Amino acid sequence: MIETMLITCCLGQVAEEDLGVFDTLSQAMQDVGDSLTTGDPDGSWTLGIDPWIDQTIWFYTQPPPDFLQSETNVLYAPAINLMGTATVGKAFDFTVYAMASRGFDPTDESMEMILNEYFVTVRPFENRLLSLRAGQFGTCFGQWNRRFLSFENPLIDAPVPYGWMTSVGDGTTVPANPKSPVQLGRKGKADNVPSWNPIIWGPSYTSGFSAFGVIPAWDQANFDWAVEVKNASLSSRPSEWQFWDRNLAAPTVTSRVGARPDPRWNFGGSFSRGGYLLSNPVARPGTTITDPGSFMQTTWGLDGSYTHEWFEVWSEFIWNTFDQPAVGNLNSFSFFVEGKFNVATDAWLSARWNSQFYGELSNQTWDNNVQRIDLGGGMRLNDSFTFKIQVSHTNESGSVGQGEWYGATQLIMEF
Repeated sequence: MIETMLITCCLGQVAEEDLGVFDTLSQAMQDVGDSLTTGDPDGSWTLGIDPWIDQTIWFYTQPPPDFLQSETNVLYAPAINLMGTATVGKAFDFTVYAMASRGFDPTDESMEMILNEYFVTVRPFENRLLSLRAGQFGTCFGQWNRRFLSFENPLIDAPVPYGWMTSVGDGTTVPANPKSPVQLGRKGKADNVPSWNPIIWGPSYTSGFSAFGVIPAWDQANFDWAVEVKNASLSSRPSEWQFWDRNLAAPTVTSRVGARPDPRWNFGGSFSRGGYLLSNPVARPGTTITDPGSFMQTTWGLDGSYTHEWFEVWSEFIWNTFDQPAVGNLNSFSFFVEGKFNVATDAWLSARWNSQFYGELSNQTWDNNVQRIDLGGGMRLNDSFTFKIQVSHTNESGSVGQGEWYGATQLIMEF
């Protein structure tokens, strides 16, 4: 319904000018976007809505990759995005990000409205030394979450650490404390998205509070820092992100410290620790988990990025431990290296190498090691339309072959 209204508004503004229909439509869309922003001329307050539409089509072999849930080999996943912001001077702003889609993680179900983010940010000092935030918002861990949105991501999907299921569950529908043979038996099954968890679930839009800031240093260098206390762990599923679904009974504390020696480089180190089980997890028959909050997910990360005028590269290295109630610590190491090469002013090529390795349980890895290569590119057609394409190949050590081959195309329509 919203998509139809927006496109109708655009088409209604198409003028008979000496432009192609495509460029005329783009101009009309930009006019719609401009009309959704208002404010005081002196900048004392602003109010605006930024809409965009993602039209994504996935093609894949079964079982599907990442978080996709579908029994077909093709999935159309449209998403209508609305980002609303309100500011009062330079000290206060409020942000809401809502999305109409076929689920936060694409499925073949009907579309629904999802509230991804809503938060208040207060900046008491003009020097950016300290800012405070409260609400539901993305994690400060690593760097990838700063470019999660479609028009910021040169590829289409997430890196493996942020989008690949492990065989550890939080107790949603299967026991959170399987014995070793059962845990190892999951290696021969396709990823159970409704029951298992990744290392980090996408942008991890969990709820809570954060403090962050920038510390000036010598010329052309600064340090940034962030600390957050949230209601759920990095691996928590979207149904656990809302504060009213899961309070701060078992909070997760996450922090990151970054350094920018000059505008081209950005290095950081991250740490996160918190309870990853549900407050009332499913337990193995005949057993109980008396204190779910005492079983922790502990995650360390190092990240780095480099930007040149025509080239960008990002990398993250992540060490993770799930304290599993029945078998103890389940360790893993994952990383990705991603590059973007601008072949023209509005066109680029991208590539990403991902790996995830698991520690031992009963003299074998507790899950199947994963290596994946992602290749893609994109072109900004004009101010409103961006087209992207991606093809990926996954090599998983087990017999399942999760997401062995898949691809996607995406058309981004910005207003």
